[in-house]
Amino acid sequence: MTRSRGLFGTTGLFALLFAWAAAPLYAQAPRAVNFLATHYDVSAALDTIGQSLSATAKIEFKATEASSNVSVELHPNLVVKEVKGPEGRPLSFERDKQNPLFVNVQLLTPIATGGNVALTFTYAGLLFNEENSPVTGVRVASINKDGAYLLLPARWFPLTDYPSDRYTATFRLNVPANFAVAGSGKAAAPTPLPEKNTVEGPRVLYTFECNRPAQHGTFVAGNLQLNPKQAEGISVNVYAPRNMSANAQDFASDVARATVT
Repeated sequence: MTRSRGLFGTTGLFALLFAWAAAPLYAQAPRAVNFLATHYDVSAALDTIGQSLSATAKIEFKATEASSNVSVELHPNLVVKEVKGPEGRPLSFERDKQNPLFVNVQLLTPIATGGNVALTFTYAGLLFNEENSPVTGVRVASINKDGAYLLLPARWFPLTDYPSDRYTATFRLNVPANFAVAGSGKAAAPTPLPEKNTVEGPRVLYTFECNRPAQHGTFVAGNLQLNPKQAEGISVNVYAPRNMSANAQDFASDVARATVT
């Protein structure tokens, strides 16, 4: 019987993940967590020409104590355009003046401990360099014409109590038709989207379902090819650029050795 593992077979992503592990996070003073996210429904469009992301995130929160203030962590380059409450009513919000990683939302009425509330965030911004990165000096999110990666530490969607929180999620990623997307959860077959203009070109929608609570939300996109491989009795799905697919067995062997040791 074999076990299955998935792998993003791009050396750049490997290097970035190692850098993330070694890099310091934004200095954060301990703060109370009044609400924890329990489920996400995120729809994001990647603009590879403008090197930007635009997204809507509907989030279900559970109150850990009675409060009317919801605080989330979101990449400082991503500008929140609107936050709506459960009935679609706009809510007031602002970036934290002491730490721009945080966005604070004021509910219309307090939620009792153990209660639930659903909020919808609409936001957009540039993601192409290390400027304002939540991980100092490390590019944990990048979008360009050759590919993209959105790592969870980038806080490219609103997080609570990172890195402790666990949640379920649905992610919908709108990307150029020549991109493949790999990442968190179970992926459905990509769905073609209507072409908006000749500059943008044809697009496809990838949907990922994450039904078990975990730290979901890391994705890589580009001209990737799936290379199923066997190594050390483990089935490894290697996603690699087509010009690196010849190295897929080496990637699979590395993952297998790490898994069995």
